[in-house]
Amino acid sequence: MKIILENNDAKLSLNTHGAYIEKFKIKDDMIFFPNVQFKIDDVLKPRGGMHPCLPNFGADASCNLSQHGFGRDLDWDIVNRTDNSVTLSLVGEKDYYKMNFTIYYELSKDSLYVRLNIENNGKSLPIAPGFHPYFYSKNQEIDIEGYKIDKDKLEDTIFISTNDINFKTSNRNISIKVKENVGRYAIWSDKKSDYVCVEPTFNGNSFTNNSDEPLILENGQSFNMEFEIKA
Repeated sequence: MKIILENNDAKLSLNTHGAYIEKFKIKDDMIFFPNVQFKIDDVLKPRGGMHPCLPNFGADASCNLSQHGFGRDLDWDIVNRTDNSVTLSLVGEKDYYKMNFTIYYELSKDSLYVRLNIENNGKSLPIAPGFHPYFYSKNQEIDIEGYKIDKDKLEDTIFISTNDINFKTSNRNISIKVKENVGRYAIWSDKKSDYVCVEPTFNGNSFTNNSDEPLILENGQSFNMEFEIKA
């Protein structure tokens, strides 16, 4: 199901399948590259917009979960919606069938607020969530305050450990302000079009990275992630 959030300055389109934001504009500027399908290695793959990565960001070394988990592949239920906000919920699958996920999106005149809540009502399980926004930027132009980015290495993914992050695309100054549980960003682009991803995560690809460990969410525990994309 498609949902539109809008005000006098901004407009956002999302799909309840995958809790997937497909378009995000402020005035006449595209903040997110719009969601489209590209043929990559003879397979159609989605690019653009922003989707959640749940319960894992990146690959899973155990191969029990797909790349970026199942959150972007399932239908979310609408809990509540207004003209400028929506709350979506999802019950996990496989080992995570007793884990509940809730995402709240709120649109203001110059920002998008995102809150993720995870509640575990089953056995102890690892989580390492994130979000995967594709920011519009002509020719993948990106200037991140305090960091030197080698554009030639974008396809290999550059990880930055920080909370708040400020950067400039080809048409906007953008900041991601963290309220809770964002500690690492993945900077990436496969250079198929005019986008570069600045992806807020809990702790990166810890389901495969031996130097980092995912959070073990115990029975009865909950986890929150909150941040605001301001443009």
